Amino acid sequence: MNKSTRAKGTAFQAWCSAWILKEFPDAAVHNFKSVAKKITRVDPKTLQKKEFWVSQDQDLWNCIDLACYLPHCPKPIFIQATSHTGVDKRIQEMEHVPWDFDHVTVQLWQKKEPGRVVIQQLRDHASRRPSSDHWYPTANLPKYEFYKIGEIKRGKYIPVIGNTLCDGEAGKAGIL
Repeated sequence: MNKSTRAKGTAFQAWCSAWILKEFPDAAVHNFKSVAKKITRVDPKTLQKKEFWVSQDQDLWNCIDLACYLPHCPKPIFIQATSHTGVDKRIQEMEHVPWDFDHVTVQLWQKKEPGRVVIQQLRDHASRRPSSDHWYPTANLPKYEFYKIGEIKRGKYIPVIGNTLCDGEAGKAGIL
């Protein structure tokens, strides 16, 4: 029997959390996984009260699955863990949050195939604008974009040259 999309996503979130804690035993990770809640309602066929279990998403701001603090990183890392291919949908979900990249790092961990996870970091389009005082974003340009910082292959983190899981002074020092 195939797992549902939600079950696969929840399992991938748990894997991401476990990987972080394995690599960084002194890290703190909070997994905003779905929870089941029991509700009572009247069954329309029998008109009897019945108990049902419903799943309820617990994502932070409807887009963040994991929040982690790594002692060597200057900022907390918020992670959207997905096994979906539609990164544009994830950007749209995250555009509703006014991120302050001076205080947080926001990443997308995307499961590509067994044993491979691509890690991308969110940034403001303004960080790439031309050096001009008269530059304004166009209406069709998204507010944020992702850029690849590395990937996990068979449990080992492989950075894109110069990138680490956290940025700032710890990242510049070459610490994962």
